[in-house]
Amino acid sequence: MIAENLVEFDFVRLPISDIMAKNITSTFFPHGLGHLIGLQVHDVGGLMSDEFGNLISRPDQHPFLRCVRTIEAR
Repeated sequence: MIAENLVEFDFVRLPISDIMAKNITSTFFPHGLGHLIGLQVHDVGGLMSDEFGNLISRPDQHPFLRCVRTIEAR
């Protein structure tokens, strides 16, 4: 949707597939989905891959993300 808006409002003059391939949308939407549960514990565990505390690396293009886990339904 971000790529579509960039084209619609004439901010970027490329096909949507090129906008996505070049990661142009990250300039306009550089953050993640938000926080995990709790006021004092938000973002805790956002880098954990399992219950043993193994970590997931942050993507090189978004090293500031605090939650890189797969978000599961429910």
